[in-house]
Amino acid sequence: MEIKFGITHSEATIRKYMVKAPGPRRSSQGWRTFLQNQVSAIWTCDFCVQYTVRFTALYIFVIMELGTRKVMQVNVTEQLLLRPVVGPGHGYPRNPDAV
Repeated sequence: MEIKFGITHSEATIRKYMVKAPGPRRSSQGWRTFLQNQVSAIWTCDFCVQYTVRFTALYIFVIMELGTRKVMQVNVTEQLLLRPVVGPGHGYPRNPDAV
C-alpha cells in the first residue's frame, strides 16, 4: 500500500501505527450510579431459616429500606406457609410512613 512519496508499506504496518478511534461513549448512566441515585426508593427483602437450640426451624422474612437500613417488617414463624410468613396484605405497608 502506497501512502506518500512513493513509499510502499504493508497494511499490517499501517494498522500498527495508525491512531485508533475511541469507542462509543455510553450515553446512559451505569448501574452503580443508578443505585446511588435511587437508593432512597429501594426496599430489599430476605427470607432465611434459623434453627433453635432444640432444632426447631424458624422461618424469618425481613423487609428493609436500603437507603436508611431501617427494618420495615419482620415476620417469624415455625410453619412454612406463605400467609404466616408474609402476613396479611402481603406483609408490608403500602405507605412506608405507616410503620
